[in-house]
Amino acid sequence: MHMMSLFQRLRARMWLLWGLSLNQWGMITSQRWFYTGAIGAFSRAANAWPGFAEAYLWRGVVRSRELGEPAEGLRDLDTALLNAPDWAEAYLRRGLLCRFHGLPSEAASDLRRFLALDLHSPWRGEAERQLAQLQIEHEE
Repeated sequence: MHMMSLFQRLRARMWLLWGLSLNQWGMITSQRWFYTGAIGAFSRAANAWPGFAEAYLWRGVVRSRELGEPAEGLRDLDTALLNAPDWAEAYLRRGLLCRFHGLPSEAASDLRRFLALDLHSPWRGEAERQLAQLQIEHEE
């Protein structure tokens, strides 16, 4: 297994922080170019540290939520979970993405996994509501 140097990990984290900053500016200003810049920064973080799940998670969030690219966002969230298979937040985000993009069984599975992994999240109530709504929709 290839060991990442401390420098590579620090460089990846620097790019992640830059991407998060650009994402925040995009939310403040509603300027699309901030989001595309954030995608570039998250990509550089992932290139510097290919197993950096957080870079893939945030790239997936921005692609799906801010740039309207749900398929690309879903691929990134899948990669995040391949690198961090017990990361509750990634299951929540992928579950919500699936929920609102026509993948109800995948959404339910991810939301259940989130609830099993994180017993104290402030997002538990929302995950439970979405699961209940999915069940109602499935029964109709």
